[in-house]
Amino acid sequence: MWIILRGSRQFWIFLALAGIVVGAVMFLYVFGVSFIARDWTLLAEARADLVRAEAIRRNLNGAEQKRAALEPEIGVIQASFADPKNPLPFIEAVEFLGRRLGVKAELTLTSSGSADQADAYLVAVSGSFPKVAMFLNLFEVFPFLVTMGDAEITRIGAITEAGVLASDQVRFSVAVRILAPR
Repeated sequence: MWIILRGSRQFWIFLALAGIVVGAVMFLYVFGVSFIARDWTLLAEARADLVRAEAIRRNLNGAEQKRAALEPEIGVIQASFADPKNPLPFIEAVEFLGRRLGVKAELTLTSSGSADQADAYLVAVSGSFPKVAMFLNLFEVFPFLVTMGDAEITRIGAITEAGVLASDQVRFSVAVRILAPR
């Protein structure tokens, strides 16, 4: 039997084999534990990525619900843009504002674009200075997105011999360009 050691040579051979077996077991144990620890780390990172992805998905669902809830407001904002292809609401709104304030409002098409788009006008307003100034103030807060430029205000009427103005009539003209959403 090999278990009973009968000499020093057998003792050293048995001790060497036992050392090799113990070393191999320790190596396999350490390697196995580090392999399992690395897999646990990868698994923990994958779970964290999954949690982050789920949070992003929930946020996207929330954003879609918010966008759906804001759909009426988006319609109102888009209605604030005058359509160059259909400028009638813009023209009617300018004329209505002029009638409401008691001034004469005239629109002249100055667009140099294609024939089917009217996107630039010359707006001329005639009336008393306070009413024309009120028209300008209300025109600035108009529910349409426009840009104004080349504004000119002139007095209508003559000065009498006494140096008194015969009328307080003025004419205000401004170039207006309709901005369309992109």
